[in-house]
Amino acid sequence: MSFQLRAVGFGFALLLATLVGCDSGPTLNKVSGTLKYKGQPVPNIALNFIPTSGRPGQAVTDEMGRFGEVMYDADHSGLTTGDYEVILTWIPTGEPATPGDPPPTPPADLHPLLQRYGNFQKPEIQVTITDGQRTLDLDLQ
Repeated sequence: MSFQLRAVGFGFALLLATLVGCDSGPTLNKVSGTLKYKGQPVPNIALNFIPTSGRPGQAVTDEMGRFGEVMYDADHSGLTTGDYEVILTWIPTGEPATPGDPPPTPPADLHPLLQRYGNFQKPEIQVTITDGQRTLDLDLQ
């Protein structure tokens, strides 16, 4: 067997091994959207997406209740296809607390929202993410 033929064969085998060994991870749907409560945008809320299986994701709303792509991990955004429970948590804004200070409390108008939709033991929001889904708009009552 000639050197060139062996080199081509080795190169092909190396390429095949590389392709087989590559794991690009799960397919992620780059989901973003809005959160409203009784028709009004809700700022400074973390949406915690808890899947029935797999890795959770998280997004945070801005002042207009919009959230960007859900974070899958530190390097990737999106959610895998499937069913999720969504738990809402408040994100404090302003100056960080100094040691010994009591933790900040959410604004009074958010208490009903967080009592109903912020319970990790009894989730009230269920969503299904489909292949290719890009938006998720939640208008909670």
